[in-house]
Amino acid sequence: MTTLPTGKTLAKKPGKYWGLLLLSLSWGVSANQDMHPEVRYALEWELPPNECAQPRLMAQSAKVVDGGGSDFLEGAGAMTDVDSYTIKRYERKKKRWEKCVDQYKSKLMKDFERLKNSAQHGLTQDQADQILANMATIQQVYLSTEGVDEEAASQAE
Repeated sequence: MTTLPTGKTLAKKPGKYWGLLLLSLSWGVSANQDMHPEVRYALEWELPPNECAQPRLMAQSAKVVDGGGSDFLEGAGAMTDVDSYTIKRYERKKKRWEKCVDQYKSKLMKDFERLKNSAQHGLTQDQADQILANMATIQQVYLSTEGVDEEAASQAE
């Protein structure tokens, strides 16, 4: 059975015990430095901003026309009187936006795979929880139609 060093023992042989103390303190620092780069990336990962701006159909309120039908099968109650050029321009912008969102989501899926693969390098429970939370964020954004974190968007409003 080993005993802990006392004050007298430390005074007699300070080098031996100070070395052990410094070694034990430096182990915590070196454990962080020896972390695999993929694990470090997964822990420091943040959701990249979605730069895709959703287009809006600009219709003047003065050009709103009554559709004439009050029943669902007869037609809409109010329609906008927008020329075909504006509608086609809006459709082109919408296609560009959808393509932009698809590219953003594909980058998120690459990040998701990278986070998932970081587990093969060994994780602590805290690291695994943090990486799983990041993966859940990616999943939530990926499943949204607009490619944004709905919780963050609702908090921003």
